[in-house]
Amino acid sequence: MLGWNLVRRLDQTRASIARAREHFDEAKRQDPNLALAWAGSALSYANGFYRPELSRDIDRTRADAERALELDSTNAFAWSVLGSASLYANDLDGAERALQRALSINPSLSEALATMAVVDGFRLDLEGQRYWTQRLAEVSPQDPWLPVMPAAEATALFGLGRYEETLDVTTEAIRVAPEIPSLWRLRVASLEKLGRHAEAKEGASEVMKRFPGDPAWFQQNLTRFGDETAWHGYLDALRSAGLDI
Repeated sequence: MLGWNLVRRLDQTRASIARAREHFDEAKRQDPNLALAWAGSALSYANGFYRPELSRDIDRTRADAERALELDSTNAFAWSVLGSASLYANDLDGAERALQRALSINPSLSEALATMAVVDGFRLDLEGQRYWTQRLAEVSPQDPWLPVMPAAEATALFGLGRYEETLDVTTEAIRVAPEIPSLWRLRVASLEKLGRHAEAKEGASEVMKRFPGDPAWFQQNLTRFGDETAWHGYLDALRSAGLDI
């Protein structure tokens, strides 16, 4: 439980993730057959908030989640984490299948509800994204992942070309959860698309200061959203604003 608390925090750091893995390793040492410990370990390698300063190992995420399911095929947490692994590997259909399996076991699992909202956001399914966000808010009104949901909404809005709304959502969300890197990047891209280049350039400088990362990290770790036009429009806007991505 100490490990799960750390991997669900928005303000993750190298130190906090390393500590979470220590907790999961100790739990596995005491009980090698504890599926929940393997599922938590899997999540610690996922880097779900796309922080360039943290590593990501999707193969390890998937392997630990699958080990959890070998131990307990009815563990909803493990199915949810397996869904996250598919999401980060750009397999949205595979992610949905695993998440729906998680929700068939536990319809109130907040991790699965949150990740379903992200999946629909990346599909540019704004109605679906808002539906899952509402479900999450009803089930877990104080959930630590609720502040992440505007990033999923903004992803859909941006991909649909609704840049003013994307800017409104991200600007407000950043006030609540400045720890979420994707909110900042989406805000910069929206400013650039709206022709507000000076503000976009200033925002890009802030992004690089808060979340430094090299192009190789972004190319390897960012999950694509929408169609080719939406995705490349996003990347082009960020590069035009000055982000090396």
